[in-house]
This record gives sequence, structure tokens and C-alpha cells, in this order.
Amino acid sequence: MLTTDAAPTHTRPALPTPNDSTPNNEFRKARLRISSLIHTDECVSRQELAELVNAWIWEHHQREFDFTGNYIGKLENGTIRWPGALVREALRAILGASSDSALGFVNARSRRTAVKLKTVDKVKRQQFHTATLGGVSGLLLGEPVAAMLDGITPAPIPRRVGASDIAQIRDATQSFKSWNRAYGGGSAREAAMGELRWAAGLLEAICPERLLPELHAAVGALADTVGYMALTAGAHAEAHRVLGFALACAEQAKDWNLRAKVLSSMAKQAIWTGQPEATMVAVSAPPHLHHLRRFHTL
Repeated sequence: MLTTDAAPTHTRPALPTPNDSTPNNEFRKARLRISSLIHTDECVSRQELAELVNAWIWEHHQREFDFTGNYIGKLENGTIRWPGALVREALRAILGASSDSALGFVNARSRRTAVKLKTVDKVKRQQFHTATLGGVSGLLLGEPVAAMLDGITPAPIPRRVGASDIAQIRDATQSFKSWNRAYGGGSAREAAMGELRWAAGLLEAICPERLLPELHAAVGALADTVGYMALTAGAHAEAHRVLGFALACAEQAKDWNLRAKVLSSMAKQAIWTGQPEATMVAVSAPPHLHHLRRFHTL
């Protein structure tokens, strides 16, 4: 009886996932090839590279970032596979790379999407096209894509505020802080503003008196983060209004550490916009409680 060898199978390399910790050797090798400006007989350290990235972004885009050696370590160990656009631009320039792929950066989401599209069965594609033809016909006729989202109801404001609502605001603040550090404030600013509007609505709900200071402090901290995101994105008018609201929340909560932090954000905006005297006005002004009453107009 004749036998034949099984046809060889060809497998694709596994695509990186958000939890993929495969080291990025290309990026690490690129760093090791660059001499330190501080210790000329050594390669540039992670911390020094992070500071070079911060300086490069500021020089070319007037955007302030505070990356550290820990962030560069996450790039090297594969925890972060696709840093933000400004970070990739800075690293290409500093490390002399011609492309993102030369530094081992992979947009896993785009690649996974492409692979899935290629593996869809033709019959399923036809069914999909038939089922959705009516839905997308408006796009083909020139209807704006954003119009498809019209009429979506925002999350309702609860009548009563509890500790879990305050915890949600704090969690959202940390998430947006992490996003801003990694990618800048531009892409997530609208989502952050939506979360802030919801959080601000809680100030008008029924809240136990013992939780009021915590609620105002949590909303104020979120507002400070959202305002800073707007600031780094160059939306200075929006940043001014949101930071004013953050300051009012901090004062209402009597959270002086938060108030100092918000004033620091306002000082950065004043300096970046060439109005350093505005910082002294903010510090010496009376409480900004009127911002609490007019935030809903943003």
C-alpha cells in the first residue's frame, strides 16, 4: 500500500496581544547602539532615553510628557507593543530608525483585524453584506459616519450617590491618567469629557452629607485629569474651563492638596500660552464656586 507524506503545514507567528510579554529585542538593540550623552563610554540608559523622548516631543510639538525609564522598560519587555504616535516619532528620530517596524513596534489590533477579514468565508461575507446593505447605504450616499451615532442615550444620572459611584469616578480618573501618559490626551479626550459630564451630574443628585467632600474631591480630580488632557492636546479654551471647574470642586471639598495640583496644571497652561501672570490671579482669587453651577454648559 502506497503512503504519502502529509502536506507540510504553515503556521503564522502568533500576533502580540495586549498581555504579550515577548521582549522587543529590536528596540533594545537600537537603544544599546546609541551612546549616552552623559557617560560617553556607555550606551544610553532607559532613563536617559525617556528624558530625550520628553525633550524631543516638547521641542517639536510643545507637548509635555513625563516618561521615565520604567516606560522604556515596558517597551523593551513587550508590555507595550504600540506606543503613541508622538512617542514613535520621537524614538525613530532619536534612535535613527527608518520605520516603526525597525524598532519592533507592532500594531497588533490592526494586524488581527486584517487576519480576521482574510479568513471570513465568502458565503458569510455575502450574508453580511446583504444583512447590512440597508444600514450602510446612507454612507455610500454621503451621510456622515458620525450620524450613525445620533440618538444614542447617555448614561443616566442616578438619583442617589453612593460610595460605588465615587469609586467609579476614581477608577476612571486613573484610567484616563494612564492613557494620557501613554498616548497623549487627543484621542481619548472626548470620552474623558463624557465621563466628566456624567460625574458632574452626580453633584446635583442626592448624596449623604458624609460623602459630599469625597464626591467633590473625586469629581475635581477627574476634572483636573480631563483638563490636563485638553491642555496637552492644545485645546486651551476647553482646558481653562475644565480646570476652573476642578478648582471649584477642590475648594468645595476643602481638599487643599487637590487645589494645589489643579493650580499647578493652570500654571502650566499659563506658561505655555505666554500668560504667567494668570497663575498669580488664580492663586489670589476668591473661591471659584460659580464654576460648579455652569459646568453643565460645556
